[in-house]
Amino acid sequence: MNMHDPIVATERGRMFVALMLICHGTGFIVNAQEKDEQRSEPQRPQVALRTVYLAEPIGRCHQITVSGELGGAGQVTLDGNTCTITQFGDLGVCTKIAFEPVEVKIRQLRLADPTGQGRRLFQLDGKLEPADAQFFLIVPRRRSQPHRLVVDLSNDHRRVVTLEPVPPPPRKPELCQKAKYRAEQADGSCSQSLMPLTLKEAGIRVVVPGW
Repeated sequence: MNMHDPIVATERGRMFVALMLICHGTGFIVNAQEKDEQRSEPQRPQVALRTVYLAEPIGRCHQITVSGELGGAGQVTLDGNTCTITQFGDLGVCTKIAFEPVEVKIRQLRLADPTGQGRRLFQLDGKLEPADAQFFLIVPRRRSQPHRLVVDLSNDHRRVVTLEPVPPPPRKPELCQKAKYRAEQADGSCSQSLMPLTLKEAGIRVVVPGW
C-alpha cells in the first residue's frame, strides 16, 4: 500500500482528527468531573473563639482560644499570662509571655442535644493541658446563641466557659506617599487629600470677636 496515495492520506487524516476529538472529549469530561467534585465538596465552617480572662485558671491557663475547621484541623492556644482586673472588669496590667498554639483535631461526636436545640458537640483532640483533661466545644444552631467550652478535669470537676468571637487584628494605616498631607479614613484606608491639617498651615486667619 502506497502511503503517498491521496486516498490513504485522506483516511489517515480522518483517523487523526477522530483521535484528536476523542482525546479532547475525554479531557473535557475529566475536567468537568473534577470541577463537579470540587463543587460538591462542602466547605467546613470556620471558628475563631476565645474565653474571657479566667480569674480561676483551668490548670495554669487563664485564657483559651480555639480556631480552625469544624470537623477538621484546628489550633488551641492555652494562654497562661496573668492580669490584674479593674473595677469595671477590664484587664489591667498583664504579663507578656508568648504561648505557642497546639495543633488539634476538632472531631464531632454523634451525640444528640438532649434539650432539642440542635447544638453540636465537638471534642478537641491534641496535646492539651492539663494532660488528663478532656476539652469539648459546643456549637449552637443559631449564630445568636453562645458557643461554650466544656473542660472535664480528672477530679470529676467540670468547667463550662462561654466563648466569644476573636476580634480581627487592627489594620495597619496606609501611608499616602504622593500626598502632601495624610488623612486616614474610618475604614483604615488612606485619602490622598491635600487639605492641610491645621488652619495655620492653610494660611487662614481666624478672627474671634472680643479678642
